[in-house]
Amino acid sequence: MKNFIKTCGINCGRLAILAIIIAFGFVFVSCEDEVPRDELFESHSNRSITVSNASPVDLVAYKGSLNKSNRIGGIKARSHNHGLPNDKRFFPNEPTHFQMIFITRAQYEKNKDSPEVLENEVYTRTYVFWNGSAGDNSKVYEISDKVGGIHKIQIWSSSNYDVEFRERGVAGPTLGYVPSGMSLGYLYVNAGDYMLFPVFQKFNVHRNIMESVIPYRPAEMIGTTQFPERPFSYTINISSSATKAQIVAINLNSAATYLSKTKAGVVYVNIVNNFGDGIYAQRGIYPLTTYEGDQVINNSENRSFTILLPNVPGTNNFASSVRTTFEIVAQTIPVPVTAVHDPLITEFDLFADYMYTINVSAATGATIELRRDGDYQHKPIPFEPETNVSVNYTPTPASVQMIVD
Repeated sequence: MKNFIKTCGINCGRLAILAIIIAFGFVFVSCEDEVPRDELFESHSNRSITVSNASPVDLVAYKGSLNKSNRIGGIKARSHNHGLPNDKRFFPNEPTHFQMIFITRAQYEKNKDSPEVLENEVYTRTYVFWNGSAGDNSKVYEISDKVGGIHKIQIWSSSNYDVEFRERGVAGPTLGYVPSGMSLGYLYVNAGDYMLFPVFQKFNVHRNIMESVIPYRPAEMIGTTQFPERPFSYTINISSSATKAQIVAINLNSAATYLSKTKAGVVYVNIVNNFGDGIYAQRGIYPLTTYEGDQVINNSENRSFTILLPNVPGTNNFASSVRTTFEIVAQTIPVPVTAVHDPLITEFDLFADYMYTINVSAATGATIELRRDGDYQHKPIPFEPETNVSVNYTPTPASVQMIVD
């Protein structure tokens, strides 16, 4: 009996150790393929970018494409200012920009090893600008509480521009977007009435600026009603009484027919720095920031910024101009910007779709080229896209319930 206990004790000890080794082996194998649920959805203090998820579901983010190796991290439902991990594979020291794709936790857990099968079931997408490890990455990327419903807006396109869809006006919140060159995209939405405004966007690598191009309908008479010039839009109604998922198809070729009449809906400001030191610009008390999060303009460099124009109250259109002041901050000293033709003018009316240039030097201070009359040499220039916007795709939706064009 003693020998049995002794032998059992030795063997049981060995078995226990073996069981522990096997258990750890399973843990290590498991950790190679997945992150524990709580850790995956952890908000990181050493964050890369910040996401606010107003939707009712937990989401998992991927960089660029739905590939197992491209998973960035998770964001819990109804979370605000959630920090994604600062993983150098996705967020290197150098600035970069990419599309970030979101799928739901349920989709992720069902398709961990092959998320690419969800390409046509993406929850939503957004475009991310990472300003490098030394840059300003304080921008918060927001996911609307209107996305992620059972209903589907099917978008047929083949554009060389990314296309954002904004609600209630060209300056309204973004519902989602379709990447350039993608012939078929989806927005998953809740029931309700939608007026969607397509805004074509492309990063201009030569000007280091994000271009916006908005198709406009010219003024026209429809029946006995005279309609003014206005942004192109799609009107969609998805009834809340629908018990089954509704599918609505949008054909972007319709918007493309109006791209010969385009507007950007923003003011562009180009700052040329010949001061001798790095500077940054303030509009009122707020620093001007690029889409990539940059604020500083180094000596002998120029940088372009955009000023978004608000909606005109009671309309779907944006304001045609904005009144503003600027200050250039050099060596911590703010210097007011004045009109190049009149140093007493420090408040300016800037008009949409123009590029205004502010020249900064130690000798002349900071002056803006403001005059728009044709015979004056110091004037802004009309902003033209880097390339023509092209949309060329004929949809053949066979099973949609409503086609909006």
